[in-house]
Amino acid sequence: MGGYGRRQLFPYSDVDLLLLFASDKTAAGLKDAISRFLQQLWDSGLRVSQSVHTPAECLELHDDNIESSVSLLDQRYLAGDAVVYSALLGKLPRFVQGQRDALVRHLSRMTRERHAASNSTFYHLEPNIKESPGGLRSRERRHNCSRHRLPLRIWRKPVIFSSRCAGICTTTPSAIPTY
Repeated sequence: MGGYGRRQLFPYSDVDLLLLFASDKTAAGLKDAISRFLQQLWDSGLRVSQSVHTPAECLELHDDNIESSVSLLDQRYLAGDAVVYSALLGKLPRFVQGQRDALVRHLSRMTRERHAASNSTFYHLEPNIKESPGGLRSRERRHNCSRHRLPLRIWRKPVIFSSRCAGICTTTPSAIPTY
């Protein structure tokens, strides 16, 4: 999921893994195997952020953990029961469309918070190309919105990059402003 699902992992980033099971009972029966698997990943030096869910649990939107719902937008199959994965994949478009207003609202809020952390500017001596406004996270959000047909708004505010880039872009199509 996330950057790992997009195959765009940053150096030293964590790897988001969704361990998907047909039922809670199946997951509970494999608890020791899951622990050993994760321990091997951690011992190899990977920073793993894991979650264990059923397809039904993945398709519930929780305000306290919206990141997991957003990260489902960038998922890919690695190994395991393809039937269980297909069950999730088959229901994901309907979930996204059914929750599109909430997802856009949360994506926008998360972006505003991220931009506020950098004082809503990319003019830093050492800019954070991942988190700063107009950075890679902003690109990911636009990509998620367009790929999943979430509503895009046109921000008519001019985007000023530098004198070298003048005239290249006057508006930024995005569900989330990227100044």
